[in-house]
Amino acid sequence: MGCKKESTNVGLKSVGLVSEEENDTAFFASKVRTVESDSLSTSRLPSNILGVVQDPIFGLSKASLVVQPLLKEVGVKLEDNTVDSIRFHLNYDLTAGPMVLGDINSEVALDVYRLDQSVTVDSIYTHRFRPALGEKIGEFIGKFDLTTNRTLIGEDTIANSPQLTFLLDNTFGQKLIDSSTTIFASNTGFLSFLKGIVLVPRDNPVSGEGAIVAVQAYSNASG
Repeated sequence: MGCKKESTNVGLKSVGLVSEEENDTAFFASKVRTVESDSLSTSRLPSNILGVVQDPIFGLSKASLVVQPLLKEVGVKLEDNTVDSIRFHLNYDLTAGPMVLGDINSEVALDVYRLDQSVTVDSIYTHRFRPALGEKIGEFIGKFDLTTNRTLIGEDTIANSPQLTFLLDNTFGQKLIDSSTTIFASNTGFLSFLKGIVLVPRDNPVSGEGAIVAVQAYSNASG
């Protein structure tokens, strides 16, 4: 049961609304500017960023990243083996949903280096820190894929956290294997051999304006 009546504007003023004929337009002038901070702490952050964006207004924005992989198991001996491949993994941070600056469909290029200086987790580093780069051990060219992959195991579906993953140079991997007796005995020995890995975006995106994404450098699944 219902009724049909013509639409009217009755009651608009009583609830703070006005009809279309009574609308007013006001213009305000405002000035907005960015302020550069003297120093911004970038160490031990819950979330890190990585990537490059070439914005037509703000220009170049680039976020490099230093990571320190640690051993999940000590005492592993791999001598007399030949490396087949070595792969780097870095979890994207989707804690608050995908966090992207720029165009996620853009392709970016990252150069990967060994860190050529010691860093410690209890030291404070700012955005002005410029890590010393050692030998280049790999590169990534492609898109940041934030898609969550799902794997069917028996009757269970397992959601796999999306990762940035790419191959490192086999020459670097062989050095790890050949030195495994000493460097895999402890994390102290491992860090003396591999002080860290530095990911440096190239200034010009491969396609599009580029993208900067949030990553989890301290995740156990990264490295």
